[in-house]
Amino acid sequence: MKPSILFFCPDESGEKNLCAALRERGIAVRRASSLSSLHIALASARIDAVVVSREELASRRITPMRHLWAFASRLTIIEYDDSERTRVSVIAHRIPKRATTPCDTGGEDERIERVRTAIESCLRPPLDPQPEEAPRTREDRETATNAGCLKAAAAKLHRKLFAVLAAIAESGSEGIGNEAIQTRIWGPNERNRAKDVQIYVSKIRKYLSSEPGIQASVSLEKKRYYLREKKA
Repeated sequence: MKPSILFFCPDESGEKNLCAALRERGIAVRRASSLSSLHIALASARIDAVVVSREELASRRITPMRHLWAFASRLTIIEYDDSERTRVSVIAHRIPKRATTPCDTGGEDERIERVRTAIESCLRPPLDPQPEEAPRTREDRETATNAGCLKAAAAKLHRKLFAVLAAIAESGSEGIGNEAIQTRIWGPNERNRAKDVQIYVSKIRKYLSSEPGIQASVSLEKKRYYLREKKA
């Protein structure tokens, strides 16, 4: 079944390119420019998810998971942020559903993940443009290594693990702290997730060490995480 989304964008001319790109990927897209039109559309049609920018959520002071719990909503909110073109973030927020059989939520989960990955692929610029020559400096080598690492991990890691890995990789030589990762993955108002980040990093390290062909590892230096090229 074709995924169906409701794109909430008060600017009626906004994000037309993104909507068109999603339609080309086989996703049914409806648009809503106001809260009233959004509620009418939700009541009149089957919608898998509402897609909204992080900027729009922030302007309305809405925290997706708190909003869903407050209204006991079975809706999925897909939040995207492409304010920095090299740091695209796409997160699906939903209350876990209890299935009476293994197939009860499988089709829906598949449609939501298809939408999430489609939005990410539309927004994310190519990670590995063909270089004119092989990278020479350590920083150039690590940039190329990080891009290759993300490309290999995109299809194998759970979305949260991949999001943490991407945050570390895209921080480059500056590195990124635990708190900054929490803010990027869960938002600024979430409870302390320091231990969750540590667990995710541990799993990422195991993946990187066991995956053939990946020449990168995560290091912790002065309370900041870096994705480094493995030493020979």
